[in-house]
Amino acid sequence: MRGRQPPPFFSSSRAAFTQGGLAFTVSVQAGLAVLAAAPPGAPRSAVAAFLDAASAAAADAAPAGASLASLPPYALDAALSPILGAAAAAAASAGGGAAARAARELEAARAAAVDNIDRALARGDRVAGLVAATDNLSDAAALFGRRATALRRSERWRAARLKVGVGAAVVGALFAAAASVCGARLRCGGGV
Repeated sequence: MRGRQPPPFFSSSRAAFTQGGLAFTVSVQAGLAVLAAAPPGAPRSAVAAFLDAASAAAADAAPAGASLASLPPYALDAALSPILGAAAAAAASAGGGAAARAARELEAARAAAVDNIDRALARGDRVAGLVAATDNLSDAAALFGRRATALRRSERWRAARLKVGVGAAVVGALFAAAASVCGARLRCGGGV
């Protein structure tokens, strides 16, 4: 709060501007300049009620017989702080619909963020399970490939042994047949 007349560029009793995400309203009444900052979506009626309450509180808090314009800057800050805090609370409750709606939206956004985090963690657990299952499947596939190769080699050797055995049996059978026809000494034909 400032107890002196504001600069002349505040010709009206109220001026408003926006900067840095806040809406500022300046009210000049009875030589007292009051600056209020509010979120841009705050209802104008709540800001106006706060400014009126602040001006009335300043007029009531001024020493008897002193005009507000004659007081040094910030002379009323200590006396007005609790009064202005109450006026700000009253102004906030006057715009309670917007504040309550914003609080509900904030709570809903927080709940959605918590839900999204829980879902992401659950998805991470499922992904970790899938990675483990994929690793197990990869190991099982590698083991199956090694066992299939070993079985294929074993079957080739078995087939080769069978062929060698059959071939030896056929040669033995031919030799036996030739021995029975030609005698034990295998002298067939005209030999002495």
